[in-house]
Amino acid sequence: MSWTYGIQAVETALREEPEQVQELWIVRSRRSSVSRERLSRLASDRGVRVRTVSDDQLRRAVGDVVHQGVAVRLAEFAYAEAEALLLHEANARSLVVVLDRVQDPRNLGAIMRTAQAFGASGVVIPRHRAAGVTAAARKVAAGAATLLPVARVTNLSHFVQLAKDRGYWVHAAVASGGAALRDVSFPDRTVLVMGAESDGVREKLEAQCDVRITLGAHGLESLNVSVAAGILIWWWAEGG
Repeated sequence: MSWTYGIQAVETALREEPEQVQELWIVRSRRSSVSRERLSRLASDRGVRVRTVSDDQLRRAVGDVVHQGVAVRLAEFAYAEAEALLLHEANARSLVVVLDRVQDPRNLGAIMRTAQAFGASGVVIPRHRAAGVTAAARKVAAGAATLLPVARVTNLSHFVQLAKDRGYWVHAAVASGGAALRDVSFPDRTVLVMGAESDGVREKLEAQCDVRITLGAHGLESLNVSVAAGILIWWWAEGG
């Protein structure tokens, strides 16, 4: 069973993927809420069952999170086929973001949101030892999980090699020793590899990359992975 919660994430799910929404839960309250009433009407219009529950019931379902009094129970997240992310229209620019062992689902959700906002083709994550598209990731993604293909693979190195065989250039963000962002130009077909929060990109995967990029952090050891990914995705979208 999968959940997403919070006003914005729930509304996006109801509008964009009502067929995936199995039930809307709304916390019983003496105070009226315009947002919750709007979501209740939207769910009814989409043919989604609405269930009124206590705050304790909702917390037992979704955990001790900021749920804003609403959550939807969803069908399990449908991951995309990784190879499909490398298919694109002729002459179209394509960016695939590869996340190497990113553990925090909030970082995953934030990267998904940015990738969707700036037109990336999708995100690829490893099947093991990494965050998946959970309720926490979906909430931060604020609807991007509905719109952006996310693939999960057993071996990131194999995917990166497949992308190179398809004409993609592979860029990796590294803590030191890489090119400055102002000196980097992304080709039309780009794979962007971002590493784990603490350890960065694994050595074997980094060795496959064509270009290494280091973002200046002005005295900081490094930037948060979702912040760094956001900067690099924006640079790609701007034609950098």
